[in-house]
This record gives sequence, C-alpha cells and structure tokens, in this order.
Amino acid sequence: MSDINYTWKANNVKCYKDLNGYQDYVYQTYWNCAAATSGTAGAYDASFAGATPLGTGAASTTGYAFKPFSELTQDDVLNWIWTSLPSGAGKEYYEQKVSGELVYKMNYQTKEPALPWNPPVPPVPPPSGTV
Repeated sequence: MSDINYTWKANNVKCYKDLNGYQDYVYQTYWNCAAATSGTAGAYDASFAGATPLGTGAASTTGYAFKPFSELTQDDVLNWIWTSLPSGAGKEYYEQKVSGELVYKMNYQTKEPALPWNPPVPPVPPPSGTV
C-alpha cells in the first residue's frame, strides 16, 4: 500500500455577533478529515465529518485566544479544533479512524451504488434540429 495522505479542512463556523465586545466570536466549528492513497490496486479515499464546539471560556481554559474573524486562517481554526478535541479523541484518533475505513475499502473492494428506489437519471438529449 502507498502512503496515506491526510487532509483536514475547516468547512464552516458559527459566530456570536458580539460577545463581551468581541465581534464575530467563533464558538462552533464544522470540519472534515480525509485520507487518500493510490497504488497498483487502485485509488481509495475515506473521510469523516465532525463538529467541535469551542465555547466561550478564557484562552487559558479552552486553549485558544480571540482573533478578529477577518484575520482567521484555516490553520488557526484547525488548531483550535485539535486543541479542543477530548482526550483520546484528538487529531490522531480521527486520522486512524479514516485510515481504518480506507484499509477496509481496499481489502473488501467496496463500492457505493445508486439506491434501487433512487436510480441516477440519464441525461436528456437535446431536441433534434436545435443547436
């Protein structure tokens, strides 16, 4: 098996408009941890979507400090998420979780077919005589 590449992405956040004078204070995050690999057996990927509350405590309690929303980077938010994850369920836990799913897909050659009651709709050809 080739190396597994992990990609973390902060997808969305929720903010308080004003919290004790702080504008657009981030209190909730939504994220995705993905794993991908490719090799002679093909390309495989897996992902996990999560949500992590940050709360409104002091930086010394939650592990992050206020930063103006317009200055935030994805790395800032991901570091807040990783710091806020419960003990035993940190960044490495989720990377192991998605790599386990990846290995499962590789070993059992899984697929995700269209549901019988919701088949894909074939494209409709354009009417003849039109450009």
